[in-house]
This record gives sequence, C-alpha cells and structure tokens, in this order.
Amino acid sequence: MLLAIAGWLRVQGLAESSALGDAIHPWWAAVRTGVPRPHAPPYGWALVLPYKLCLWEAGGLWEAVLRMAWLHALAAPVAFFATLGAGGRPLVAILVGLGVAVDPGLLDTVWSGAEGYLGPVWLGLALVGIAYRSRPWGLVLAWVAWALAVLHHPMAVAALPLVLSRPWKSKSAGLGMVAAGVLLAPRIYRLWMEPELVGGTAGAVVDAFDAYVTQGGALAVAVLLGPCIGLFSARTRWIGIRVLVCLLGLCIVGFLGGYLRDHHIRLLTIPGLVGWAAIPWPALGALIGLTVWPGGDDGPAALKNRPGTLGLAHQLTDWIATEVPPPAIVDGAWISGGPAASPAALMLDLHLRGWSAEDLTLREAVVVVVSGEREDMASLEAGGLMIHRGERHALLVGTPSAVSTWSTGHCDARLGGAWDALSVLHPEMGVEETRQWWACP
Repeated sequence: MLLAIAGWLRVQGLAESSALGDAIHPWWAAVRTGVPRPHAPPYGWALVLPYKLCLWEAGGLWEAVLRMAWLHALAAPVAFFATLGAGGRPLVAILVGLGVAVDPGLLDTVWSGAEGYLGPVWLGLALVGIAYRSRPWGLVLAWVAWALAVLHHPMAVAALPLVLSRPWKSKSAGLGMVAAGVLLAPRIYRLWMEPELVGGTAGAVVDAFDAYVTQGGALAVAVLLGPCIGLFSARTRWIGIRVLVCLLGLCIVGFLGGYLRDHHIRLLTIPGLVGWAAIPWPALGALIGLTVWPGGDDGPAALKNRPGTLGLAHQLTDWIATEVPPPAIVDGAWISGGPAASPAALMLDLHLRGWSAEDLTLREAVVVVVSGEREDMASLEAGGLMIHRGERHALLVGTPSAVSTWSTGHCDARLGGAWDALSVLHPEMGVEETRQWWACP
C-alpha cells in the first residue's frame, strides 16, 4: 500500500519533472559501456547502476524516468520497516511510511532528477540494517547501504554515525565494514588525490536549513524535530542521538566544503521521521494528516510542458521522430530566457526509441532546438527551416550548411548542447567536430 501511494504521487509529477543538466547527465553515463563512471566528479560509480537498471529495455526516456520514480518510491516501505525494527508499532510504522510517501521534499527530489538521487532510500536501508543489527545480515546491510548512499551523494558521509554500532568485533560488523571499504575505495582514492574541501561560511548552513523548511513545510519541521522527540522514549533514544549527531556532521561537512543545500538535509528524512515512533499513534496520525499532503496551484503541476520539463522534451521528441528521418543530430540555440529542452535529452529519447548511434550522427540533417522569451521567438527568422513553433521554443531542421548559414545571424546566442550525447555515442569525435554546423566561433 505504501509503495503504491508513494509511486502514484511521484508519477503524477513526471511531466513537470526536470529534463535538463544534471537530470540528464546520469542517463548518458549509464548508456556508456565499460566500467561504470559517474557523470561528475562529486559522485561515485554506484550512482550509474540504478540508471542502467531503468534503461534496460526501456522504450523511451519517459519510461526510464517512470521506472526511476518507482525506485524513489521505495523510501516509503523502507521507512515502514525501519520504524518496525526500531520498536514502533505497526500502525505507527504505517504512519511514518505515509509521511515519507507524501513528503514534498522527497517528491521534489524525484522531479528535480538530481537532488540527492537515491541517497535518502539508501540511508533509510542503512537504518533498517541498524534496527535489525541483531540479525546476521543487519550490520552488513547497514554498512553497504551507507556506502551506496555516499556513492550517490557525497554529503551522505555525514550519516556515518548512523551505522556505527557495537559489538565492533562481530562477524556481521566486520563483513559490513570490509564491504563498505571495497565499495568506497575508488571514491576515497579520488578524494585523497583531489580534495574538495574549500571552506565556507555559517551563513550557507543557515540558508540551507531555511530553504529546507520553506520547501518541505511542516513536514520538514517534523523531520528536524523527530530526533528530539525520539529522545523521550527508550525505544527510539538511540535513533534520536545518532540523527542529531548526523545533522551536526552535515553542518560541519557543509561548512568545510563551502556548500550545503536543502536537498542535502533531505538525505536524513527517514531517520528523522522514525524518531516520531516515540509518541502515541493518534498524535502521529494527526500530525501527518495536518502537514504532509502535497498539492495546490503552486506545485510542479503549474509547470507542465513548460521549458525544461520532461513533458516538453517528450513532446519535442515526438515531433522529431515523426518529421525527421534519421540520420540526424539534435543541437540547441539558446537566444534568451531558459532552455526549452536539452539536446542531449532529445537524443537520449530518440536513442531509447530505437535510433542507433549511426542514426544520431552528422550526415544529412541537423535539428536545432531554439529557446527564447516570447518576444524573441515571435520575431525569430527561421530561413525556411522551421517545422514546429511554440511560445518559447521552435524546432528548425536543415542541412549542416543551411544551419551554419542561419547561425550567422545568432552568434550572440548560446549555441550547442549536443556534446553530452555525442561524447558517448561517438567518443572518437572531438569537441570541434561537434560544432562544425555552427558558423559562429
């Protein structure tokens, strides 16, 4: 039931979810063959694995993102089992799982496509392992899940106190720490060679917590109060103490690294809410009922098919697949405002729909996704290349020479965007080759 509710809510916002930048880069990292390699230095190799799983036999980008939303939905049943393991009654565990299912912050994590990735789910599983540490598999699960959380987002390292547990010399603890060490070895080596601590300010930490509460509302406050509530019961006191230490560690890591954001705090959502298992279930039910149901006109639904969303990217790919025969390249021209769609997202969608690497190469046609404010798009001179126009975007199609001629009138625009896709599909291509259809330097 909890998985169904969590999944349904996350799927409702797919059309409005982001399809730009860091939301798309991990998918191309998963398309790449060979040893798993993340799309950016802060992340670990294991981040690639769930994306590979979601890409398996996927018929398009929409289907792949849909599968990822259901992986995020696992946070709700994970919270249920963590609460049960911590001594909470079944009804209390259901209420905690419901809170995680409808948490606006975690919903935003899904729809952003990049804010912490599956880190909250892995730290929830780490808490499950600690809650069941008396079982042979408990501490192994705890350490492995924590390591995977760190590989999904480096700020999860602050949750180390969550998995520290006696007896240190037990077989399961030893196996868990060894497994975590093996998983993290490549990441530890990279941090040692390229330290990322740059120094920050206390103001950045305060701003992160302020943004966290603003985004998550009353439930965000409940997450932060959860470990304090947990101190009042012997059953949950150990969780409360650990989560408070983790929050302190998060602040320290954020200060030393000079970077802390609200979605970093969301990593501790499940451990924070489990602390509420210390209060009677009627009070917990009333709290969740008053604070957690998402929705309203100000939510992501207002962004449907707006620039940068998965809905618009899906729609534009439909146009290209219908109107443009392969082979073709998709690139972008950003005149003003925000980008309407990522060329890499459209090429990924085409690739998943059946276009091969040879279909997504420069031979005959270049598709240009032009983005701009309404007034700029209304006055856009397309030179006979336009096949589709929206209020803030247009699709142009032409030969490389025709696109090059058109680009001479738009050298003040930001041109490009195809590199993320072409560097994976055609690693032999250089940067200059991916710009040969632009006349502008």
